[in-house]
Amino acid sequence: MSEIEISNKRLDLAKIETLLNTNWLGRSTNEFWPVIDSTNTRAIELARRGAAHGALVIASEQTAGRGRSGNAWLSPAHSGLYMSFIIRPRIAMAGLPVITLATGVAVVQAIQSCLGIKVGLKWVNDLIVDGKKVGGILAEYTNSREKQKSDENNSGALIIGIGLNLYKPQINLPLELDNKIGFLANSLNQNSINKNLLVASIANELERVVEEMQSDQLQSLLNSWRVYSVILGEEIVTNIGDKQIKGQALDISERGELIVKTPTGKISLAAGEVSIRKPGGMYI
Repeated sequence: MSEIEISNKRLDLAKIETLLNTNWLGRSTNEFWPVIDSTNTRAIELARRGAAHGALVIASEQTAGRGRSGNAWLSPAHSGLYMSFIIRPRIAMAGLPVITLATGVAVVQAIQSCLGIKVGLKWVNDLIVDGKKVGGILAEYTNSREKQKSDENNSGALIIGIGLNLYKPQINLPLELDNKIGFLANSLNQNSINKNLLVASIANELERVVEEMQSDQLQSLLNSWRVYSVILGEEIVTNIGDKQIKGQALDISERGELIVKTPTGKISLAAGEVSIRKPGGMYI
């Protein structure tokens, strides 16, 4: 492997920053950690201290990575990308749940641009390749500890966490994970991914979708999500508490809800309430 290939496989914050085409995302004081408990946890801490709009936290390894509903996110060293962005949105809080869907669109388009891999989206926050999960998104909102109206950086912040599986780690994965998670490198002819370019591309696309949301272009983003969806039109099984619901995934609403046709009528499912499986137990 050449020195350039080795360099591209390593995360380099300075190189990432030179690759950005953004106006504000990643243009603040960013952080790179070889090892961290969770980039989202660190981003929340920084946001509460007044970190600027657009700041980025990225790591090579997480020891306590987490996904939706508090699920653990396996984040071994050098096998994936783990990043969190601090965004101070100028949109109504009622519109924030769809940011997960919009972020999915941004990440899919960045991966397509950088790697040429076709990625699908499974509601609400999963990135899918060949029926396996290759990534996920976790959006969290935090208030400042000391909110001051005169200081924009002390307002609440939206933390957008993105985790991608790039290479299969040199460890034995739990069987339940081995059967459902995939790795982007498996879809490439060569086993080399330019991590720095991929991070910068995600940041570039994420800034675009955030600005589209703030410019009332939500319908365009939702239409893009529909194009990439792997579940719309499919028969699905969802679990809400102890209740199981079977039906057909029809659409998503402007609030990011999944609209499902059941034998008793249509229902809308809010993000965070459900786990989705196709009949027969398949992951998607």
